[in-house]
Amino acid sequence: MDTLQTICIRSLANSIDKSEFKGYAKLIDDLPSGQRKPFFDIIAALDSILNSKSCKKLRVLKIDGDLSEFNSDWIDQKLSLAGIRLGDDDCEEIFKLSKLQFLNLSNFNPEPNLYFVEYSSLKKSSKPLPELKFLDISGFAPHDLEMTQIARLVEVYPKLETIGLIRPGFPPNSNIAIPGVKLLMNTTIEERLDSIDYYLNNWGFQYKTITPIIYGINLEVKRTTYPEELMIQCLGKVIEAIDHGTKFNQIYGPFGTLTDLIDESRLRRISSSQRHSLARYLLAQPPRDERVFKYYFRLFQQCFTSDAFLASPYINYSMVYNITIDFVLRAISPGGDSYRQEALEMGMSISSKCLCKMSRSDETFRKRKFGGFYYLMNDYEKRTRQAAAVILVHVFSFCTNRSMTEDQKVQLTTEIMYCVNEYSRDSDLDIQSVFCFIHKRSKSSAAKDWINWVLIN
Repeated sequence: MDTLQTICIRSLANSIDKSEFKGYAKLIDDLPSGQRKPFFDIIAALDSILNSKSCKKLRVLKIDGDLSEFNSDWIDQKLSLAGIRLGDDDCEEIFKLSKLQFLNLSNFNPEPNLYFVEYSSLKKSSKPLPELKFLDISGFAPHDLEMTQIARLVEVYPKLETIGLIRPGFPPNSNIAIPGVKLLMNTTIEERLDSIDYYLNNWGFQYKTITPIIYGINLEVKRTTYPEELMIQCLGKVIEAIDHGTKFNQIYGPFGTLTDLIDESRLRRISSSQRHSLARYLLAQPPRDERVFKYYFRLFQQCFTSDAFLASPYINYSMVYNITIDFVLRAISPGGDSYRQEALEMGMSISSKCLCKMSRSDETFRKRKFGGFYYLMNDYEKRTRQAAAVILVHVFSFCTNRSMTEDQKVQLTTEIMYCVNEYSRDSDLDIQSVFCFIHKRSKSSAAKDWINWVLIN
């Protein structure tokens, strides 16, 4: 319990006392599985920490883990048990929550949980959950749960206004409707956008509901051509979704969708706040997992080589550039060959766009070592040598306060590459020998100064 309190409980208590949760609180459900505690233990920990004023503010309790028992004093209006299997006893406990208005039971596991729907019909005469307005049963397979069963839920819960039915199984031509009840579905693009709005406004980002919707958007835009305005709406909505809490080191579902949706024109046409959200998200700590990193890298490349994206006033150019150099160094190290050239080209592009807008006293940049780039000057690939020279010329101009024009940088790079290519035709590519050769053959003072700067650094 000490670990749980350290990670979650006290920050939750502080947030409630500061009214940051706008009338309700959520218990974060992304704790490692070994640190998830039974429901009753979490309640007991909260009860011992929060004061009575805080207790009254609790409206949502969001649990992802073991379930032992409920305490109706703590659950007033909303309850999310997404991903948790329920039995008859659990349903009986839920039915005791007479004030409950929002109930999320979405479950996308291979063996869907149908107890609640079936048990509701059995308990119709006792009028359970008389205030229930929203019920999410997303993820139940269509062959296990018929629409007739879903329709009968309105008879059990007369105040029911919305039913969540996000699932991969409904065919696009399904004729599904329940009079007076809104069905949240992911059959069409428009339905998916509407459903994302509803979930974000009521539950925040929940992996078990939001991710399947985003994945559905990705499939649709790959196989069907939609109006450009709708594509921009999709891009903006996925950005809003990730801005609600998903992390690169946890899931990679939204990344492929963003990559497929993004282009220069759309980055220009989404709102400033959406560009801000995406930039902030991309500049957070990069993922360590190599599989996730590939998506992250592609998305970072698409955004920060875009003139429209970089032109936004909120961009932290220092962070962009320093992260870019990290990527390039990672790509040129052993194991990074699969995206080495892409990273170098991104490094060239971002060097030309960001360094000129950075402070020359940038401490993070000043501490950087560029030795890896020097050794690329003797690489067997001409494109690699060219990219390394371009990046080093940009860095040279920045570090020596020369404020070189783009034409001057191009001229210097051309002279350097002429010497390098001339040397490589007849000699082994020893890096020290290469630099000495450039120093002897170069004609301009800028090239000689560049070599001296390289050797000193």
